[in-house]
Amino acid sequence: IQDQGNSLRGHFPSNIHQPPTPSLPHSDCYPSSPTHVSPPSVTKLILSLKPTTCSLDPIPTPLLISQLHFLAPHITDIVNLSLSSGSVPIPLKTATITPTVKKPTLDSSQLSSYRPISNLSKVLERVVASQLRSFLSIHSLFEPLQSGFRAAHSTETALVKVTNDILTIFDQGSLCLLVLLDLLAAFDTVDHAILLHRLSSHLNLQGTVLEWFRSYLSHRLHFVSTNGFSSTPCNVSCGVPQGSVLGPLLFTLYMLPLVTSSADMELTSTCMRMTPNSTFPPLLS
Repeated sequence: IQDQGNSLRGHFPSNIHQPPTPSLPHSDCYPSSPTHVSPPSVTKLILSLKPTTCSLDPIPTPLLISQLHFLAPHITDIVNLSLSSGSVPIPLKTATITPTVKKPTLDSSQLSSYRPISNLSKVLERVVASQLRSFLSIHSLFEPLQSGFRAAHSTETALVKVTNDILTIFDQGSLCLLVLLDLLAAFDTVDHAILLHRLSSHLNLQGTVLEWFRSYLSHRLHFVSTNGFSSTPCNVSCGVPQGSVLGPLLFTLYMLPLVTSSADMELTSTCMRMTPNSTFPPLLS
């Protein structure tokens, strides 16, 4: 995974030009420090999780739930200490990776047929994700046409929107050109420095909040575990964990400038409308 990410990063210059920062309304309203949580909210959050146990958990999940009235205040203290200090403990950002075949029809003897799903602690991530999603929703900072990794959105809503746009253009007697990008191993190739730049420049995250995300992305460890055998832990130099709570949300924020560039090219809503007799303009000029 790391070799793939570093290989792709090696094709780009280190001094790559950052796109201009868009003017996002109310982006300066995010507090410099996260909001502390209470034991009842942590209890509710834990009870909403699937009762599965990660091999890294100190106690089985059923035992944790049965004694939650005793343990919730202590778990809350750990969460609040992490939020107030802007630091994520190493044990909470260490993941065991379980290789999962992407599709039943794929060859199980090929490594490319597997998806690396990370099993790791999710309580702290859910607290941060909840606060970040609330901020993005209140101030309308989500990309309106983003369908992936959002509540009440899916590939179905994306296809309905694209199909409607294409049919509308055809009804007007125009031609339509649809440009699709296939992002291979997208989660694994997220550059941490670029992601932190997105959070600070596009969303204006500052202070302890930004430091928390910096700590979350740095000094991460993962190892592969399958059939009772485990590999040696190694550092994660790029990417966001598949199977994590924050991974999809951070990837969505990582891609914000792509949407801005598409809007500048007038591709987002028009799908490059042209009259039947027009010629195709150069896409790369």
